[in-house]
Amino acid sequence: MHIKFARAIALATAVSLPALAAAEEEVVSPLKKGFYVAPMGSYLQADGDRQLDEGAGGYLGFGYRFGGLAVELNGNVQEADYEDGSNNTADFTSYGLNMLVFFGGDEGNFFGLLGAGVQEIDNLPGSAETVDDESFELGLGYILPLSIGRYDFGVRLDARMRHASRNIDQSTPGQQRSFSDRVANFGLHLPLGRRPAPVKEMSDPIRVVSAGAACSDGQDNDFDGLTDFPADPGCKSAEDNDETTAQCSDGIDNDNDGQIDLADSGCRDGDDNDELNACKAPGPGEIIDLSGCGAGDEIVLRGVHFEFDDARLTSNAETILDDVAAALVKFQSMNIELGGHTDSFGSDSYNQKLSERRAESVKTYLINGGVAEDRITAIGFGESQPAATNETSEGRDENRRVTLKVIGE
Repeated sequence: MHIKFARAIALATAVSLPALAAAEEEVVSPLKKGFYVAPMGSYLQADGDRQLDEGAGGYLGFGYRFGGLAVELNGNVQEADYEDGSNNTADFTSYGLNMLVFFGGDEGNFFGLLGAGVQEIDNLPGSAETVDDESFELGLGYILPLSIGRYDFGVRLDARMRHASRNIDQSTPGQQRSFSDRVANFGLHLPLGRRPAPVKEMSDPIRVVSAGAACSDGQDNDFDGLTDFPADPGCKSAEDNDETTAQCSDGIDNDNDGQIDLADSGCRDGDDNDELNACKAPGPGEIIDLSGCGAGDEIVLRGVHFEFDDARLTSNAETILDDVAAALVKFQSMNIELGGHTDSFGSDSYNQKLSERRAESVKTYLINGGVAEDRITAIGFGESQPAATNETSEGRDENRRVTLKVIGE
């Protein structure tokens, strides 16, 4: 019996592998949506009235999962010895259609099962003919999710009660006999596809700045809406380049944050030029500077992205966070809040958990970069605070973000 059991598992697995190899490679969330095969070994405890010992065999399912539901075609072969001690065996062959209902929707791994089908039994005790039964199944199961690289798969277990019935006399409809067999299956749940490879992000372009821009060049070098000289008091003369280091006392909102400089936390007094370092997100190619930041200021960490459907940082994100860690080490008294945000694709609960894991991932990276843990709070906001519409791919890209907010010193 054990040899037959092993052969059944090997046969079911061999049948599934060619289909797996031929599957398209890029399938989004393959354990949650898409085609799969389920090769499993099968255990049978036949109804006592069948006069059979326990049996074993193989099971092969082919199905499609769409979120919280799956539909599965299946075939099952089993053998059971006679309980009288003879060398005779009864052979079970069944075919059916199952519906799997996952508790927890598309995030669920536990499932309930409802199935219907037919089975043929050869060599039953006391019967010289093949017996045909109609069968109905009810059961419970679990899929343990695993992954190897970009391939997500599962180890699957289910237990079922199979109710089988047939007419006692084919010439006399309505006279039926029923049996209740118990079946358990254990094996693999193999999606026909892999997670797509993460898209490599292009490094931010390097910003080219003209060295020592002069006030007489006719340009608005500090982008405050005024041509530098003589309209903008940031320039002292046509020959100097003070426009790029405007003073706090010039009465202008040099960093365009809605506050005149002296009223802005970026300026310390009327003679310094800290306003140009006031709290704002760095431009392309610039390194983050927190010298002008105070309580309540918030910066979107552009370029801090993660691998698809995961909290693992991309290599480009790690490069940006190295600069963030260095800036935080420079200002030891500054405490921050890291906010994780997602778009609206997926369920609310899934996006909430994903945003929390991503915020924690950034926090861990900054701690490893030398920032004290008690200075950082990580919060996931899920899809609750969109920065743009979720109806376009551009808007969803903007909504998937990490923010750094100064919460005090």
